[in-house]
Amino acid sequence: MMLRDLLLDYPVSSVTGDPEVTVRDIQYDSRRVKEGDLFCTWKGHQSDGHRFISQSVQSGASAVVLEEVPSSLPDCTVVEVDSGRKILAHLAAEYYRRPAESLETIAITGTNGKTSTAFCLYALLSAAERKTGLIGTIENRLGDEVVNSERTTPESLEIQEMLRRMVEAGCSHAVLETSSHALDQHRVDKIPFRLGVFTQLSQDHMDYHGTMENYFAAKASLFQNLGPSSAGIINIGTEYGIDMQNEVSSRAKVLTYAVGQDADHSAFDPNYYARGSSFIWKSAVGSHEVMTPWLGQFNLENVLAAMAAAAELGIPAETIVSAIATVPAVKGRLQRLSSEDDPFLVLLDYAHTPDAVIKLLRTLRPITKGKLRILIGCGGDRDRSKRSLMAGAAMAGADDVMFTSDNPRSEFPGQILDDMTEGLDPSTFTREEDRAHAIEVIMQKLEPDDVLVLAGKGHEEYQEISGAKHSFSDAVIAHRCLEEIRS
Repeated sequence: MMLRDLLLDYPVSSVTGDPEVTVRDIQYDSRRVKEGDLFCTWKGHQSDGHRFISQSVQSGASAVVLEEVPSSLPDCTVVEVDSGRKILAHLAAEYYRRPAESLETIAITGTNGKTSTAFCLYALLSAAERKTGLIGTIENRLGDEVVNSERTTPESLEIQEMLRRMVEAGCSHAVLETSSHALDQHRVDKIPFRLGVFTQLSQDHMDYHGTMENYFAAKASLFQNLGPSSAGIINIGTEYGIDMQNEVSSRAKVLTYAVGQDADHSAFDPNYYARGSSFIWKSAVGSHEVMTPWLGQFNLENVLAAMAAAAELGIPAETIVSAIATVPAVKGRLQRLSSEDDPFLVLLDYAHTPDAVIKLLRTLRPITKGKLRILIGCGGDRDRSKRSLMAGAAMAGADDVMFTSDNPRSEFPGQILDDMTEGLDPSTFTREEDRAHAIEVIMQKLEPDDVLVLAGKGHEEYQEISGAKHSFSDAVIAHRCLEEIRS
């Protein structure tokens, strides 16, 4: 495509050189630039991409899009803009021929619950024979193709490319987990969402957003992208829910959902068991008894969000209720690791915020006849202010707590654990930096009727230490321990 066509209708600051230069491909990583590519760059949160302009030109870039023109112009066409991230979203959508306009796209945002809600909605749409794509934390599904995921919401260039592949695979719908970072960094700009779902908001990512007000504003910005005949689906049963409802109502139609209180979609008379939950779903489509294999209230909220979205997309209530009864738990989200023959219950969960830990343990307490045990840590190079809160939540909700490493990244595991346990009585918990050994120790303590949850890493199959990712799986280690215990 010609650069001029890609820039159509975008307010650039200036263009130096030939605007009719041919663009072979678009890159934002200078290491991927080849002859004829357009290199788009910006000042990032941690580094400045302008440092790599010379490298991209040497690799053959035919044009560079940037935020600050250097004193010495590179030998190619130069486009100056106010925001490199904003224009990348525009360029990507144009380059891939606006694929989102051919899809019913649903965005799901919230501190917790994005992955579970997205997978549940994906399953409901599939049950209704709506071919659906999925972009999220665990994996990306592009029609019949499954692609590994590196982060919750990719850059806009990858999103648009995946949406195009969904269209070509015959998809009619696309479900996107949408992080606050992605919203703040304009990765989902140029996607006219049919539905936006807000699960809940609690403390996380303060290292990036700084304040809860900024964090809320980032989440709320999702609803600026709602397209024609769109709606926001808001959980009003959690903190910030009413605030989000008020924020969205001025922009779009709002549908509410909640557990145990009146809303457009309500779950009444909930019952929680070791193998699932049941409730009465009341909405404009009637009253229905629902059974689900998913555990606990917070998962019930995620199920209800997916049901509300499916109903708004025209899926019959009978199809929704039937499908919900068979949707399996999401990998790493209250995933059962022990077998039904084991005298105890071992679960794997991704809980990595104070609120998630509180809700996780509240969910497990009623089904625990013995001791409720938890293994948990905190990630390095992330919000340090939540470390003591995470530890406090674990101590308050469990009978036995093992503090250990999560993904220490560039930090020392011991320092992270010091931050978590500061002020706690050392006699009231166990501490072990080696996560594999910590899992072995706490599993050897299991007694009949105990419930153990390995929290924090969930589906992840690596541990990030000193900037490198090492193969590591809580599930693999736990299964090995289970075999040893059974023998």
